[in-house]
Order: sequence, then C-alpha cells, then structure tokens
Amino acid sequence: MTAIIESCRALGRLHRSKRSFELEKKEHRLNYLFWESTLTCNLSCRHCGSSCSPGQKRADELDGPAIKKIFKEIASDFDASDICIAVTGGEPLTRPDLFDVMGECHQLGFYWGMVSNGILITREVIRQMEQTGMGTISLSIDGDAKGHAVLRGSEKAYDQALRGLGLILEYGQFLDPVEVVSVVHSRNVDRLEEAYAVFASMGVRYWRLLNIDPIGRMKEPGQQDLFLNGKQFVRFLDFVVSKREEGLMDVSFEESGFLGLKYEGRVRDWHFKCPAGISVASILHDGAIGACPSLGRNMVEGDGRRERFSDVWNNRYQRFRDRKATRYKGPCRQCTWWDFCEGGSLHLWDWEAEKPLNCAYQLLRNAGHLSD
Repeated sequence: MTAIIESCRALGRLHRSKRSFELEKKEHRLNYLFWESTLTCNLSCRHCGSSCSPGQKRADELDGPAIKKIFKEIASDFDASDICIAVTGGEPLTRPDLFDVMGECHQLGFYWGMVSNGILITREVIRQMEQTGMGTISLSIDGDAKGHAVLRGSEKAYDQALRGLGLILEYGQFLDPVEVVSVVHSRNVDRLEEAYAVFASMGVRYWRLLNIDPIGRMKEPGQQDLFLNGKQFVRFLDFVVSKREEGLMDVSFEESGFLGLKYEGRVRDWHFKCPAGISVASILHDGAIGACPSLGRNMVEGDGRRERFSDVWNNRYQRFRDRKATRYKGPCRQCTWWDFCEGGSLHLWDWEAEKPLNCAYQLLRNAGHLSD
C-alpha cells in the first residue's frame, strides 16, 4: 500500500511539472544563452559533440566586434540581467579575446559563466575571470584518472584538470557555483565512488553527471563499447540517488531523457524536460542562432550576422515549442509516457530515422528495472 501511495504522489508531482513546463513554452522567456566561442581546443576528446580539436581557429569563427554587436543587440531587446551567458567551445580559454568580449558582456548587465577542461587555468586567468565579472564555472573532469583518459586521449589531462580545479577552489571564491561535470561511460561507471571521494576531499560542492550520448564523435564506428548497458545505467542512477540522500555534496544527473516514476524527481531537482528553444538558445561559433549547441546544424533557426536575434527568438523555434512532430514516430508511437517525455532531449532525436538515438526509459525497461 505504501508503494502505491508513493507512486500516486510521484505521478501528481509529474503532472504539476508538466503544467509548469507548458506555461514555460507559451512564455518562452530566454534565461540561458550558450555562446560557442570557438571550435579550437587543446584536446581532441573521443566523445566531443562538436568534434573539436587543436589547431588554428576556423575561418568562419566570429571575431570580437561581430559577437559584441550581437550581444549588444540582445541586451537592447531583452533584460540582460535575466540572462546567463554560458561560454562553451572547444576550449574557451584558447580564444585570445575571450575576456575582452566577456568584460563587455558584464558591462551590458549579463551574468556569465564558462565550461572548461581546466587545463589552461592559472592564477592570472582567475584574476581575469574576476575582473570581467564571471560568476560560475563548470570544469569537465570525467571521474577518475583512467576514466578521464579514455575520453580525453591524454594521460596528463586528469592531473592538469585537477590542478586547475584546485586553483579555482583556492582563488576563485567569487565563483558560485564551482561545478564539476563528468561524463559517465562503461569504463568509469563502477569507479564513481572513488571520484566522489577525490572531489569531496578537495571541497567540491556541486557534481553534475551526464550519460555518454551517441552524438558528435560518439556516432563514429568503434565507439559503442563506451555506451552504458541497462544494468550499468541502473547502477549509475542508484549511485546518484544515494549521494543525494546523503546530502554531503549536491550530486545531480543531467537532463538526458525521461526516467519513469522510480527516478524522476530523485536524481535531479526537477522533472525531465528539454528546455532547448524554450528558455535556452545559442550563438554558434559562426554566428548561427540555435538552441542547445549539442544539436545538429539542421536545428539552426537563424543567422546572427544578418538577422536580429530577438526576431529569430520571438518568431521561430516552433519545432522546439511544439514537439508533436515526435509523437507518432518510431518507439514513441505507443509510449504511454510521451506527454512527459516528448521524444526525449532534442539532441538525441534522429530526424531522419524519426526516433530517439537513445531512450533512457527504454534502457531501464530492458534492464527489467521499471514496472510503471
């Protein structure tokens, strides 16, 4: 009887979350803007969604004046204080004018943060972060040394990333949150406890975990060995639940798909939703206007070089805000949970095959772990 009551309560919470998300779609208030600052990187990671690599910058990369113009237009058309600019790449710190651009964004009223692999962080870099009003940072460290090296292609990258994290924790008190982001795959899923112990000993308060996804380089042949099977995925989610219940560190599973009543509301502070194009947008390296930068180029909505961002945001993005195109396609056709999943995260929807590239809920079902 207790289990039935709890399931009813969980379903009620799920319905309330759905109603709230429907209102978000109608209002589509922009609050998170990715800037893909460069496709240049100091690593060539096996799982990179943008297939970035070391080398000279791309010829079509926006220069400083061009991206500043776009940000000024956005600040003019929106309340900049409501928007967080999340600087991604590639590795943002390989861009020489990064702090010049972001210093001006700070002056315009934007809150901003960065996703970095941590290797290029020094005390001087941290000083520039503070001077330009940077408020948050996410450092990509994939669990332990071996799990990190599998993805990053470098035995040294783990120690370098930990050194950067240590500097941030010591000298970056102005940053809140300082977050570690880890991609979980078949080679590190059973070593999460060890990684947790390392991060906790360093004073990390926020740890965000992502499932490895079949996008970017992970769609290439020979990568399938890194994907989690159903039993591994269950162990992963159970680990997150246990650490959240302990409450010693804020551990969260990133948006990657609907998980059913057993895990929704337990592995993150919110129920599944894909906010791409609803509250989240992006300016890509060449000025293209999109949603989440993990999406393919077929999901671009406009061109920031020639169009005003606000016109694109207010008048397009229909396929993001109305997901019915995924309703009767592939395995979603008969799924009783579609209203809460809507085909999953858009970066995992295959528009040619008209089905999800990966379905977290089905993975759990196949493992015999869901009965709802």
